[in-house]
Amino acid sequence: MRFSNLPLWLLAGILWLVIQLPYAIQLKIGGFFGWLAFHFSKRERRIAEINIQKCFPQLDLLARKTLIKNSFISAGQGMIETLFGFWGSPKRLKKLAHIQNLHILQNALKQKKGVIVFGPHLSSVHFVGRLLNLVQPVGGMYFPPKNAFLRNITERALSHCFEFTVKRHEIRSFVKAMKNNKTILYTPDIDAGKEGLFVPFFNIPASTVTATSRFAEMTDCIVIPGYYCRRKDNTGIDIIFHEPLDNFPSGDVYADTLRINQWLEKVISEHPEQFIWQYKRFKSRPVGEKSFYA
Repeated sequence: MRFSNLPLWLLAGILWLVIQLPYAIQLKIGGFFGWLAFHFSKRERRIAEINIQKCFPQLDLLARKTLIKNSFISAGQGMIETLFGFWGSPKRLKKLAHIQNLHILQNALKQKKGVIVFGPHLSSVHFVGRLLNLVQPVGGMYFPPKNAFLRNITERALSHCFEFTVKRHEIRSFVKAMKNNKTILYTPDIDAGKEGLFVPFFNIPASTVTATSRFAEMTDCIVIPGYYCRRKDNTGIDIIFHEPLDNFPSGDVYADTLRINQWLEKVISEHPEQFIWQYKRFKSRPVGEKSFYA
């Protein structure tokens, strides 16, 4: 063990002790970490301020500040939930999974085409993957962290939360999973850079991944909208499957991508405090337009 990583190991030990506590208390502790981040993480707070101002211009200053603070609290809770998913026992975790319409996913899998379940980057997304895997195997896609220590921790955690994992750019691995009739939980609400298509996201042109449509066309897999959120009474996570998208892909990549974004907006708008606003969703801008975050 490298001594430079000793503080991280000590932190991991403390967090392991935290997740031995009841879930509601875990959320309070995670929320406190998020509250600290709100006050001390100036860079991330500024990003969240810009994102929320752009996406919810109708909110007054007080409402925006409250939403920003609550999003940090939720992010802290999501961190604890991810660790709980990694270290928690199946018996404890199952009590927190409130799943509706699981038959929709199961029926889709009977067609032997593979399934994409897509949803937004809410702070509980990795925890959702863990809870789902207790009743129905699903895989997940992720970006590997650059830091070797964090990458090792992340990959170990995700491999425990999901049946399997696929790195974002591993197209062959994704195609193989669909051919093997697997399910992948996918979050397409990321900035796609130069490779993306500028499609409205909260009425803002946003560089958006077109992979959902392209993968569906490539593999003939079934695409299901997923809805998941943390319950307000801290009794767990609601996970709801909706009917598969019909006429998808349509042959119009822009229309398909807009359709995906509109679903993501719907879920985020119902639970805006649970979305990860600290991410530069609008980092890429159309030619000639200045950066939002400069």
